[in-house]
Amino acid sequence: MAGKSLQEIDIRSKYNISVIAIVNGTDIIVSPSPAQIIHKEDLLVVIGDRESLARFSNIE
Repeated sequence: MAGKSLQEIDIRSKYNISVIAIVNGTDIIVSPSPAQIIHKEDLLVVIGDRESLARFSNIE
């Protein structure tokens, strides 16, 4: 995912979850735009049902 935008990754339609924030060190981006680029160090804060979250957590 690193180096790609949220739009490119298309998490919402592929995994049925939503990214509500991105944390990188002390920086927090709330309600990131689809153009937001994901960096290797980023922590994605997501919401969704348990099954969708479990499926997303198992990707490499």
